[in-house]
Amino acid sequence: MKKSVSFLALMAGLALGTTEQALAAGRDIPIQGVTVLWSALQPAPTADDTIRIDNGGTLFVNVANAEVGKIYIGDSTTVGSLFFGTTAAR
Repeated sequence: MKKSVSFLALMAGLALGTTEQALAAGRDIPIQGVTVLWSALQPAPTADDTIRIDNGGTLFVNVANAEVGKIYIGDSTTVGSLFFGTTAAR
């Protein structure tokens, strides 16, 4: 019985460690086929996150303190748009 309790405690510790690592990896935030304001992204992106703008998606960065780890615009077959401010230049 003593070994079973130790084994369960070890497994619980491993599971918690794996969960913390997964959370620290950040989020993948897709912007696909829609227009989004940065201020509408909740929770706000952090330096651990990745934003992917493709399939006709558009992201307007309408805040002064925007932060994100990586931004990908378009992919091998579709396009995306990134604008700073609240309107696209004409």
